[in-house]
Amino acid sequence: MNAFDQESRTEMKPLIKWDGKLTVKGCLLPFLAIVTVIAVIEYVDERKAEKSRADGVKEEKQRKQTWEDEEEAQRKVALEVRVLAEPDYGSSVADVPLVGKALVWDLENNRSWNHFYRQSFRDLPENEPATVFLITRVTKEHVGYYAAIGQSEYATRKAYRRIFRMCIVAWPERKRIGFYTFIDEPPKTIPASDTSNFIGSGDFCIYDWIQTLPRRAAW
Repeated sequence: MNAFDQESRTEMKPLIKWDGKLTVKGCLLPFLAIVTVIAVIEYVDERKAEKSRADGVKEEKQRKQTWEDEEEAQRKVALEVRVLAEPDYGSSVADVPLVGKALVWDLENNRSWNHFYRQSFRDLPENEPATVFLITRVTKEHVGYYAAIGQSEYATRKAYRRIFRMCIVAWPERKRIGFYTFIDEPPKTIPASDTSNFIGSGDFCIYDWIQTLPRRAAW
């Protein structure tokens, strides 16, 4: 053993010294030490959990604020061009192009449908082209009577598909391209738990349709 090791061992002292006897002092000190360590660990874990909860609340507020800002930016665009949605002469354009980002806005309910498209209009440059789809009218068409899954002998539930009338506008030119009628697909099945009339999934169908449109670089 060198001098350094000897000196180090000499200086090392136990934090708690047990006298080896079953006395109050001999038993109580180790017990208190264990309780203290457990309390410290629980305190640290609780602080971590509180921080995690606070971070979660903060992130949720940020996501909500981001979506509110995004919807407000889309609303401003829709309000500027909604006047172009009238009058509707009933004719439809044969080919619908897609230039830039797509904005789908429901005029009747004054709300965005862009939660499917994940395309931001918050920081859209003033001269960047985009295609605005203004849904002016939604009607239902009865396509038959369906039976719920597992109940084929009871075909009594009405099934519908939706017909969307929309005005297509070039942005930022604020020019009406024309009107288009999009017909939803009929519902495929009705769950046994669904006791109401069933409607096709027009939201997703419009999204799929937009993805197939021919793209252009500019208007």
